[in-house]
Amino acid sequence: MIERSKVWGWLDVAMDWWGLAFCVYLLVVGIGSYRDGGPLAWPIMGGLGVLGGLWTVGRRIVRWYRRPAAPQA
Repeated sequence: MIERSKVWGWLDVAMDWWGLAFCVYLLVVGIGSYRDGGPLAWPIMGGLGVLGGLWTVGRRIVRWYRRPAAPQA
């Protein structure tokens, strides 16, 4: 039987990374739009999204490295 908590944990990690990738995509599209005469808000919001995604993924990585080791039997 599959442990649902492990599946949900991996899906949670995948959503963090997917969100970062999506924000990078928005930044690239925003820069392209700005170069074609679009508003400056697109690259600014894309950059803020990337910073938020990096913060979220970085928090998860730090938490993963700081978790306590399993007790030895």
